[in-house]
Amino acid sequence: MSTELSDTELLILKYLWSQDEPNCFADIMEHFNSTENKSWKKQTVNTFLLRMQKKEVLGVDESGRRKVYYPLISSDEYYHQYAKKVVDDNFQGSFKKFIGAFAGNHKLSDSDKAELMDYLKGL
Repeated sequence: MSTELSDTELLILKYLWSQDEPNCFADIMEHFNSTENKSWKKQTVNTFLLRMQKKEVLGVDESGRRKVYYPLISSDEYYHQYAKKVVDDNFQGSFKKFIGAFAGNHKLSDSDKAELMDYLKGL
């Protein structure tokens, strides 16, 4: 992922992650304008899809009758990169500082501590 995604780009990517197979432009338009109650025009959706391709998070297959779009990055990969960027940009790359800010003035519960310790042991 070369750059951050806008909220709308992430919304499109989440939709594509939820699909079992690539989607054509018409299916993407239909989903957002009907199911998500957006009023996007074709050019708007096309602009988002082109930007996502340039950011290397969206692939396009042009071998069939219609272009179909599919994610080039999994949700796990995206959120891993996103979280790493948050820690790097805001906490000088320190996971300890991140956890301190996350917990704030609240103590972690014993179950949260145990879950975190189990996770760290698995790294």
